[in-house]
Amino acid sequence: MPIDLPDTIRPLFIAAGWPANNPLPASVPANHPAATLLLSLDGLCVGHCGAGEECAAGDIEFRAKPALHSDNVIVRMQHKLNTTLVCIGDVHHGHGALFVDSQGACYLMSQVHDAFWLLGSSFVVAAESLLLGRQPQAQLL
Repeated sequence: MPIDLPDTIRPLFIAAGWPANNPLPASVPANHPAATLLLSLDGLCVGHCGAGEECAAGDIEFRAKPALHSDNVIVRMQHKLNTTLVCIGDVHHGHGALFVDSQGACYLMSQVHDAFWLLGSSFVVAAESLLLGRQPQAQLL
């Protein structure tokens, strides 16, 4: 299923080379929402860090990062949220990692300190938040 991107962020993805046609990384379950995203986004670096609408805008470098799936924060949050979190890339020059849950909601884990945010109930909401500099929906940790 192709990703439907709104006009607010579509030009950023096109400039980065979207859509790509990638093989699914072995660490990503084929039936997880992260699979669809990585099939067409893996390897792309979208956006840039700078001033945003409400807070700093950032970049997203799409790539599977299976080593983070065993991170203590991720293990705890999977248990609390009763879901499977799959990392789909780095944000803000690697200062954070972007995760997708089994229902398609997106989360941001800080790779600098212990913090974990719900970015949006869908990839599009999360991507707009990160790329346009909009406040995350809720800080969970």
